[in-house]
Amino acid sequence: MEMKNDAFITELRKEFREKQPEICEKHLEKTAGMVKTFYTSRQNSLSRARRIGFGELVLRQVRFIGWKIWCLQLMVLVGMFCALHTILANMEVASRHLPYLLFAMAVMLAWMAVPMMGRSLRYHMAEVESASLFSAGRLMAARLLITEAGAVVLMAGMICITAAGNIYRFSEIIFTSLLPFLAVSGICTGLLGHIRIQSYVKSCNAGVVCILVLAFIMDRLDTKKLADLPQAVGWTACVFCLALCAYQIRRIWKKDSLKDGAAFC
Repeated sequence: MEMKNDAFITELRKEFREKQPEICEKHLEKTAGMVKTFYTSRQNSLSRARRIGFGELVLRQVRFIGWKIWCLQLMVLVGMFCALHTILANMEVASRHLPYLLFAMAVMLAWMAVPMMGRSLRYHMAEVESASLFSAGRLMAARLLITEAGAVVLMAGMICITAAGNIYRFSEIIFTSLLPFLAVSGICTGLLGHIRIQSYVKSCNAGVVCILVLAFIMDRLDTKKLADLPQAVGWTACVFCLALCAYQIRRIWKKDSLKDGAAFC
């Protein structure tokens, strides 16, 4: 908190006289003047520092980590394209296994943000935070937006490729792919505020593995799938999960720091 000049000089005089009683008033005034000059210069320097906007922060994060994440996601897209091309070539196989494959791909796309968030939590992003004058929460939100932007592009490509096969209706493709993607993304970001940093990545990884195993079992047993959801229920669930993701990112945005213990304190 900034201290007024008189109060500052009084406090300085008190400290000097307690520790160095022989110091005269002239020395006190000279020291106080030097400290005030340095403090004023420092404040002016900080006020002149250009605080970058959030948009510029996101662009800088693209250069820092965005290209790495997007290259990894591009590799995943190539793998998904090959898998979809192979399955769609056989109509019987496509109608049988495609919903579960889309479900698994959507879960994997949502999971790809977890390692990035875990690494950011582990190292607290202190250097980047001090350099950008942004809180750790806003830095995390920027990185999440970069990661999710790439995932959304991949999701759109996956939906377009599947829709071109004319096997399922558009709503069925959305319920099978976009709905699990939004749900898993919302859950993973929501866990940031409710479990310890040390357990975050392990918990998310274990949850994703369990979901994928469940999808495999459902595929083998040919049970009910998300494509069978009624229109009203499916679209309502999509809107709810989208709102959940937006809420979680906004919650992260408002956090000032990442500390030990709970992921956000």
